[in-house]
Amino acid sequence: MVGEGNIECLRQENQCVPVTALAFITHQGNTFLLSGEGSHLKIIDYNRKVVRAKERLFRSQAIHGIIVQDSNQQSSTQWSHLVLVWGGCLIQVVRINLSSTWNESNECISCVGFKIEAKITAPDWILAAAFAPSQASRESGDRAVFVTAHNVLLLLEVRTPFSFLGHIDARLHLLCSGPQSILYSAHVLWQSASTALIAAGTVFGDITIWSCHMDNDPKPVFQEKSRSSLHQLLSGHEGSVFGVQLSPEIYYKGSPLRFLASCSDDRTIRIWLVSTAPSSNQAAINTNSASKDVQQDTGFRETRAVSELGRVLERPTACVAIGWAHISRVWGVCFLPFTMSPEEETLGLEILSYGEDATSRSWSLFCDIDSIVLQSQPQIEMKLHCNNTYSFHSGKSIWSVAICSQADGRSLIATGGADGRVISFITAYSSKARNKHVRVQLTSLTEHDRSVLRSTNSPIPPQRIAPRKTQSNKLVQSAKRHVKDGFQHYAPLRDGFLLMITCGGRMIVAKISNILSAQLSKSAGNMSIEGDSVAKTSQQVLDPIKTNGLNLTEVLEHASTIDSPHDIVVPSYQLVKSNSEENVAFLATSDGVVYGFDASTQDLERLLRVNGKLADMFLYYVPAAPETAMPDSSIRSEDQGYFLIAVLFIDSSISEIYRVATGQASKFRLLTLVPIRVQLPQHFVVTAFSFSEQHGVIILGSRSGSCTLYTIQADSTYGIDSPPIIEKYHAINSIHDDTITSIQLLQHENAGQVEQIDILTTSRDGSYAITHFTQAIETNSLFDVGASTSSLLHKSFSSQGPDSLEGAYFRDGTDELVTFGFSGTDFVVYSESQLLELFRVNCGNSNRSWMYSPPHSMRAGSFTFTRAGLTLTYEHTIDREPIVLQAGCHGRDIKAVAAVSIDVADSPVLYATGAEDCRIRLFVRSTKTYNRDIPSALINSNDKCAGVLKAHTTGIQDLKWTSHDQYLLSSGGRNECFVWRVRKIERFGYGAVQVTSTPKDSSLEALRITSIITVEINAENEAAGIKEERKRKYCTILSYSDGSIRAFIFDPKTDRMTYLFTVKPTHACLTRAAFFGYGHRGYLTTSSTSGFVDIYDWKWTTERLMLPQRLLSSTKLHQNAVKALLQTHLSSPHRFLLVTGGDDNALVFTVVQLDNRHGQTTPEDYVIFPARSAHAAAITAIVELTDPKSRLDVFDAGKDNLVFLTSGPDQLVRIWRIEVPKVLEKSGRTIFHVDEIGNTYTSVADVTCLEVIERSFSHVTVIVAGVGLEYLRVPVLKGLTDNNEGLPRGAISKREGKEYG
Repeated sequence: MVGEGNIECLRQENQCVPVTALAFITHQGNTFLLSGEGSHLKIIDYNRKVVRAKERLFRSQAIHGIIVQDSNQQSSTQWSHLVLVWGGCLIQVVRINLSSTWNESNECISCVGFKIEAKITAPDWILAAAFAPSQASRESGDRAVFVTAHNVLLLLEVRTPFSFLGHIDARLHLLCSGPQSILYSAHVLWQSASTALIAAGTVFGDITIWSCHMDNDPKPVFQEKSRSSLHQLLSGHEGSVFGVQLSPEIYYKGSPLRFLASCSDDRTIRIWLVSTAPSSNQAAINTNSASKDVQQDTGFRETRAVSELGRVLERPTACVAIGWAHISRVWGVCFLPFTMSPEEETLGLEILSYGEDATSRSWSLFCDIDSIVLQSQPQIEMKLHCNNTYSFHSGKSIWSVAICSQADGRSLIATGGADGRVISFITAYSSKARNKHVRVQLTSLTEHDRSVLRSTNSPIPPQRIAPRKTQSNKLVQSAKRHVKDGFQHYAPLRDGFLLMITCGGRMIVAKISNILSAQLSKSAGNMSIEGDSVAKTSQQVLDPIKTNGLNLTEVLEHASTIDSPHDIVVPSYQLVKSNSEENVAFLATSDGVVYGFDASTQDLERLLRVNGKLADMFLYYVPAAPETAMPDSSIRSEDQGYFLIAVLFIDSSISEIYRVATGQASKFRLLTLVPIRVQLPQHFVVTAFSFSEQHGVIILGSRSGSCTLYTIQADSTYGIDSPPIIEKYHAINSIHDDTITSIQLLQHENAGQVEQIDILTTSRDGSYAITHFTQAIETNSLFDVGASTSSLLHKSFSSQGPDSLEGAYFRDGTDELVTFGFSGTDFVVYSESQLLELFRVNCGNSNRSWMYSPPHSMRAGSFTFTRAGLTLTYEHTIDREPIVLQAGCHGRDIKAVAAVSIDVADSPVLYATGAEDCRIRLFVRSTKTYNRDIPSALINSNDKCAGVLKAHTTGIQDLKWTSHDQYLLSSGGRNECFVWRVRKIERFGYGAVQVTSTPKDSSLEALRITSIITVEINAENEAAGIKEERKRKYCTILSYSDGSIRAFIFDPKTDRMTYLFTVKPTHACLTRAAFFGYGHRGYLTTSSTSGFVDIYDWKWTTERLMLPQRLLSSTKLHQNAVKALLQTHLSSPHRFLLVTGGDDNALVFTVVQLDNRHGQTTPEDYVIFPARSAHAAAITAIVELTDPKSRLDVFDAGKDNLVFLTSGPDQLVRIWRIEVPKVLEKSGRTIFHVDEIGNTYTSVADVTCLEVIERSFSHVTVIVAGVGLEYLRVPVLKGLTDNNEGLPRGAISKREGKEYG
């Protein structure tokens, strides 16, 4: 580990910072991922999703790249890997020892050992590196080359001992340089043991291709023994080139091919056809001698290429394809692994790009290889098509990507972003592999084989499938005619089957896997009913592979039809609902007839006929249970359960509910001749339906976003002629702003005489909500006062999920909440618990027939929809979903952190973070035990994100919790200040709902609320032991960017914020505000961009806060803006300490002593101690480590001792101790003792705030927030009253304070 001063005083516990480098390691079937996060290197066990090791490699340098080289195998269970890690100009040589053991269950357990070897400083910034091939090793050593920012190639020789305990000898040499330029990107590829090929992307938009040849002799390689050759100069990008990569060499009919992929500031992906390095008899340009005579176009002036470089530019080189899909700058591009056999006729290269828009995109490059080799066309044209967009990160920028080949031809990809998240996913099969798979599986089948395959895969008895004639080609051609009928409804069935209803009333049952195979065959151009292969044209090869839908005739080739009932000549099924678990479906015609369909026996049975035209139909299945709130004499012992079928009529305020039992003997049996009639409220259009069988509560959702609960009369039996009686109902208004699409029950509780239900609803306004419903069991009517209440516990808009939600579900056996719906033209499945997109399909929009069946652990799900009269089906499997290896945080700068401790013994700490992405995240502090001898990553992963709050339209400025009641206040731009109520919800976690905000004022739209102060104004009740939770009120003081201060009263009882008064501005923009109070008096301190600090005297009563008495003082403490402000009381109630940090790099301690005689507060004395140059940059964050509440019990009678942490953009966290005499001297000089007792480097850039989230008798845990999060553990320092006792080792600077008038 890198040693640094005072490491015992400030210890990093964990971090969540941008992931800047990734690399895979495979060992005996296990896959490991190396992750560079700040200056730390992590080893993540991909198979078990745990962090195996973590080590700090650099003191103050972030990791920028990682490459891995396999060393010699030591034993059958141990493998040593040589790893090179670089950042900036620093190179760290690391050896990783992987060993495998087996436990009692015969499970392989991998152990990881770190050994940090030589640390080398390069002469320039490093951009790329590559290990030499194994045949290039000399004398048991390894070689690697590095490309620097000035296009210079360096060689690193590493001699590795055979034993893992030995030491490595590493030496760095200068080889040669390419064309002189400033680079933003580079890629190096070894062509042989002595030749390296380099692609370099310049700041000015050019790409140079050059190579370095070195002598492969046993002597050390020096610069004079290597030579460089310039091959090509590529121009075309309209911005700086941020990423380049050379493809491996492809041989086709004896001709070598190589491609180059590049990305740029112009947001394009470009593919170039480049030649390899020339052989010895070909002319080459020596860049060492020619570079002085060559001028390159910088893009800012017109220049001409002269000398030998002109001949290089005349060579036929072309950009063969351009792709445009990213909405901002593209940071990197790479080729996915591929193989190509000599018999291949087409080339399908797969490419991955990633960029500033926090997305990665996969591309396919299609071309005809013969046109490349023969150069039959003057300009080779290819097609670059964007296949998929992966939106797994939030905020800005994906910084790193790692790729690992899989045995099945797919690629395992890991991405790391600025949000600190690490995601892994597996790409789909390449277009080549997909076409090959289709040819083998489908084109070899005859019509007889297909008929047999349908009969084998279908649970339908063979005699139920209509016979087909296949002996005559004429009949086959007639079967291929398009039937003019479209698909209208889809319903999922069990075992991967799908029920499809056409507009003409035809019922079709198909296996989804057969439909997928048919789609794949048609998309590849190989669909042939006779089984004959179709030759591809060059135009078909150039077009990207797209999934094509199937018409009715093509579907019938892989499905079976169901006979229509005899009493209907041409049925038209208007409504179709199914239950896949029970393998049944219910169909309703336009004239009100309801049928039941048993998919296992293919029976279609008429159940009932309703009086009226149906508008909608809903299902709810109730399994058989011994105890229910609805005793039913019609239920039989052989019944497995029953369905509630709720039907809704056109132009009617009545909804009818029928009950149909299911069982082994008879699949359907009508239990109710007389339905349950529900009287709907006025203008209440039912759009969702649910039922609580335990308590007999019917829940209906409406188009207006409201819910209505109906209670069925308890303790009454009923049968087929006596339906249940609706006893009472309760309306829950304005849950959503649009149609409620689904309703689920989370839990039921009976606490004495009170019944409680939590209801989860989703809506087309893009939100989901959880509502808590309570009713008294013994009341006669739900309209009784206090008989029933409802409160909104949580309402949230999906962070990156669908814009219009259609439903939600919990994963099997877990509390993971998954929502699905539409986002623009895409259908999206999103995990709200993991904040992860699971599935996405471009289907057009929601105004079409569609069906989604969620996946389970034992079977796949599917999404089927109709487009242009054709049906399309996509499979959704859990094993193809992305995996969260590291949860991450915000993808933008974090501006505020606020922590609150829940008032329950041994409960975790809840804290909130707000960032420039306009989001607020709630985190639950991990309660795992900390052990300093074990790497922190093994003990404590990132704290769990309990929710994302989305309401602000601008970046978050400040966050504050109320002292009680768990209310969170957040502020931002455009005069936005919101109040959130946070509560614990069973099976969900923590819920939050916005209850109120500051009153709207158009004159304040341009102002930012920079700081929030919350003061509880009935503190004397708490001091007297009186608990009046509903009588608490909070005074909210807001500081604005125009220098003004506004005060409001927030009343939790009414959830309202009332305006009080405004304090006119005295200075420019206010940056921070702090408050300290006791009794009925308080002091408000504000800081501004002009460097002034103002102190106000405030008074309040138990009812309302009064106007501020006066401005006590206005003092200029800093030369420029005050960035950080902390106010804390000293042992005397009339003395407090101000600690400020500013743009002038100064840390100022100010002791304020006030005279409170005669009821007037006047400043009696100020003692100001400025610590100049406390940091190398501005001080933006200050936090106190000592607990102000216990100050009188800890410190001696002669002085107050306080400990603070400070930080800023210099990425140093410093710990300070200040000793303040309890009596200020009236004459002479007052002496301060200010000691810097420790410091450490933080991986968090642009630190904006520090916050204490945990205190104990042994340590204090502090969050460092900025571009990421870091958790620092500071031990409680003993002997603070003594200058030297109990302090960590290291220099202690002691400074004297000065008294200003």
